Amino acid sequence: MVEDLAQIPNIVGLKDSSGQLGYILAVLEKVRDKISVLCGHDEVVIAALAAGCSGAILASANVIPDIWVGSKYTTI
Repeated sequence: MVEDLAQIPNIVGLKDSSGQLGYILAVLEKVRDKISVLCGHDEVVIAALAAGCSGAILASANVIPDIWVGSKYTTI
């Protein structure tokens, strides 16, 4: 389904909050060249970014923003 959605011009990204790194890797393999993939799960964010996610939308960024703002992991 994600591959089909990536073909729609209005869809430019996907946020995955499943916490399943294997799923994020599968999504990246299929659509990373078509849409941005964002990680939404704190526990896998570093691995997801290293694997090619475009960025992250994290709960922890609302509580401890100083750690994320300006870090080498921040993408804008």
